[in-house]
Amino acid sequence: MDGLGVLVFKDGSTYKGEFKDGQMHGKGVFTDADGSVYEGDYVNGVQHGEAKYTSSDGDFYVGSVVNENMHGFGTLSSLDGSIYEGEFVDNEPHGTGQLIQPNGEVHIGQFAHGLRHGEGKVLLSNGTVLEVEFVRGHPHGTCKMSESNGDIFEGYMMNGIMQPIGKRTSADGIVYVGEFLRGKPHGKGKLTLTNGTVYEGQLDQGQFHGHGKTTSAKGVVTEGMYMHDVLDGPAKVTYPYGRVDEGLFVDGTREGV
Repeated sequence: MDGLGVLVFKDGSTYKGEFKDGQMHGKGVFTDADGSVYEGDYVNGVQHGEAKYTSSDGDFYVGSVVNENMHGFGTLSSLDGSIYEGEFVDNEPHGTGQLIQPNGEVHIGQFAHGLRHGEGKVLLSNGTVLEVEFVRGHPHGTCKMSESNGDIFEGYMMNGIMQPIGKRTSADGIVYVGEFLRGKPHGKGKLTLTNGTVYEGQLDQGQFHGHGKTTSAKGVVTEGMYMHDVLDGPAKVTYPYGRVDEGLFVDGTREGV
């Protein structure tokens, strides 16, 4: 049989479209007994070419089909609201693509066997952009996070978890290199302010806290104990011309002066 026709299968599936030499060949629509629908190209009885496919559970695919598999470039819209556009190999995202998650996140980069794998970029719904290497679906390796307010964080992620050491450059030019806790400088680090002042030492939730050394732009070095950004305890101040003052500070004020 050649030309247009209709074929009804024993299980209730139907094919409507073109035939050649008795086989489905050319353009056609196959409606499976489970409710899934394939509309596209056939070659010698096999789904092969460009097509639209709606699965019985509501997933929708538009793109290239090779030997009845999603293979090549296509777009898959899943029932959960996610949309993948890019390369497929044997029904899985594989190669370069873009995945839009239901929560608004956009993943751009490399995929392997359905998972993020290789260099990638994540656009978060709050405007933050994360550039990082992925390994089997998890961020793993050096990363750069650019926040919507202009701050930039550079660090390292392991199995999807941000490690507590990195570098943050704020939009106003403040640079911090050291340990972090829940996104804030915490632990040992070095903070360079826009006025040229450099602090090296202990921090607590972004504040000078513990033993530290501050070097001003004019070369004045203050070393001692800090509590919530102010000197509190024994400290030594060394001036660039050689003078050294030592004493006890309470809430930022030197005692006995």
